[in-house]
Amino acid sequence: MYTEEARAIRNSIEELPEMLRIIMWIIDFDTELTMNGILGFLENSSGRYLSETVAALQLIGSTKDAALLKEIEQQIEKINVETKIE
Repeated sequence: MYTEEARAIRNSIEELPEMLRIIMWIIDFDTELTMNGILGFLENSSGRYLSETVAALQLIGSTKDAALLKEIEQQIEKINVETKIE
């Protein structure tokens, strides 16, 4: 998934079948979380798919992780709104 050849596929993830997208989002989340913690995930390109990762975790029954990630997502949105207003 992290080879040069696979990067082209990852760059067009929206075109993949849903099951492959779910698998990739979960692997990316797990990899980033293990290597760099939650900030590593959020700051990396994987973080662009935060909402999709939450949905993927819900689909596989990882409800506690999905709920925590959803709370992080809501806090990020709240901070962004306040920043825009200022």
